[in-house]
Amino acid sequence: LEVEYRLYQSDRFFLLSSMEDYAADQLIGYAQRYLAEIDERLGPLSSHETRRIVLIAFHDLDHYYRYLAHFFDDEDFGSMLATYLDDGYPHIVSLDENLARVQPAVLHELVKSRLRNLPLPRWLLESLARQIEFDVSHHGLERFDEHFGADAHPLDGAVMIEIADFFAEDPQRVQDFWAGRGFDDAESQGHHFFLASKIWASILAEATPASREAFIREASSDDAGFVAARLHLDLDLGDRMAHFLGDGDYSFYLEPTGDSGASADTAQGDDAAIEPDEGER
Repeated sequence: LEVEYRLYQSDRFFLLSSMEDYAADQLIGYAQRYLAEIDERLGPLSSHETRRIVLIAFHDLDHYYRYLAHFFDDEDFGSMLATYLDDGYPHIVSLDENLARVQPAVLHELVKSRLRNLPLPRWLLESLARQIEFDVSHHGLERFDEHFGADAHPLDGAVMIEIADFFAEDPQRVQDFWAGRGFDDAESQGHHFFLASKIWASILAEATPASREAFIREASSDDAGFVAARLHLDLDLGDRMAHFLGDGDYSFYLEPTGDSGASADTAQGDDAAIEPDEGER
């Protein structure tokens, strides 16, 4: 590296950065303060890991992108200000050139790091991270189950139409959204997927705290959360998406298994496909 990196630490973080001491202290102090708030909001859903979290703040885009290239395809990370990486020792990497922009992005990734113990669908992970990022940035310490969604920033009608048109242009985009493919796309797809994920904060806010926690705990990326939503929220995710975006097929279709002549099934399935066995009731 052409610049000197220094190691800073607190009782919860290691920070490797070339930024000035005052800026490094500000970033690590910000992360320390809000990690406690994230854990308080998530409650039992948080991993509550006690080992120190590693933050690496790169001084320019070139070094940042070169580092991310070890984990992503080149075209997949063009818009990331900060990124949580779960490979090897889990850590968060970011830029250090604009703290006002980087700090909320680090907060967003910290939420993801505390949910790493749950096999969440990507759309649900992003929805939770965005809502908690917004709440933590604008409010004092309050429990997640008491405050969730109270300030869900609704999308206006024009944006809803934009999202609906985006999905209507290519039916495969609906499947990519539920399957978690394309969120990191720096182009239009990633942007619209993040907008669509914001819809769900207000939807989840309608559920009781107990039902919402049960759904989040059991939602699986294998079926995009459709089964858990049926069981715990009495909700068909595809139908609920259509309620917001207008007529259209917003179901999630499971990938073909490869059996000859087999066709993909929807994650909704029939009642027998989603009801628990008698022994599980």
